[in-house]
Amino acid sequence: MAGVLSRGSFRFLFRQDAGVITRAVWWTGTLALSLTFAALTLVWLAIAGGAHRSLDSTPLFDVRTAFTYLYLVIYAVAALLISVSQYYLSAKRFRACGKPPECAGILPFSALFNSVAHWVEPRVGDSIPAWVVPALDVLMLAVIIWNILELGVRKNAASVKDA
Repeated sequence: MAGVLSRGSFRFLFRQDAGVITRAVWWTGTLALSLTFAALTLVWLAIAGGAHRSLDSTPLFDVRTAFTYLYLVIYAVAALLISVSQYYLSAKRFRACGKPPECAGILPFSALFNSVAHWVEPRVGDSIPAWVVPALDVLMLAVIIWNILELGVRKNAASVKDA
């Protein structure tokens, strides 16, 4: 894993969509990105309570609230960078499988769209029917399963050698 995620291969894997990669490299990169995002999410879940406050009980400037929102900005930027990195990684793998590399955009787009739905739904009341968010969750799960099957299980196209 260290060789795949070395400084020299980082640019190739996560910052450009040209080239092809094997299943093992895709799994390694995807797991690294997923674990990073999971760790950032756990921190957010631990401190998210600091974002909900009332001026009745706390002063106008509260250090905990400021830190919580600072982390939220960092978390949002990291989520976008992780999504872009996953796109580049998956585009290489889709190409190796003989599929259009543009298909790699489906997972990050659906993840971001699903996240927005979860954020907006409690804030708009009955404007969004109750079934929409669970339906988007099922759709997101289907996209994840499709990506795993296509990129992590499927063999390369005949023109590309897989290790």
